[in-house]
Amino acid sequence: MKNVLVCVTGQRSCARLISYGKELIEGDGGNMMVVHIAGYELSKLAEGELAENLEFLHRCAVEHECNLTIIRSDNVVATMVSLINKFDIQRIVLGETRKTNEKDSTTNAFKDLLHDDVQIIVVPEEEEAENAG
Repeated sequence: MKNVLVCVTGQRSCARLISYGKELIEGDGGNMMVVHIAGYELSKLAEGELAENLEFLHRCAVEHECNLTIIRSDNVVATMVSLINKFDIQRIVLGETRKTNEKDSTTNAFKDLLHDDVQIIVVPEEEEAENAG
């Protein structure tokens, strides 16, 4: 049994990450958590495109038999590491970084802070187009 943590941003394209996470736990008996880490500016969560996208991702999570949890924190990496340790996560599902320098990415920051038995899975954006067709 391998527990999976799916990390989403406020983009609808993150639905592919939720689907991928669900595939990882099917037949394995593991649990899946879907998490969005938001800064302390709550007003941004409650308005406009971000609110609509998070509602969309919540519906997607529910369709995959889990919930989307929004956690307020200004330190994404430390918050994620805490969740990984607390909930005995063995796999993390992330999207590709949009940072120009990969050394600045969340994925890279995780590599130095996690145990060797935690697998980081980066789902490329191209898979979304392949799955949609």
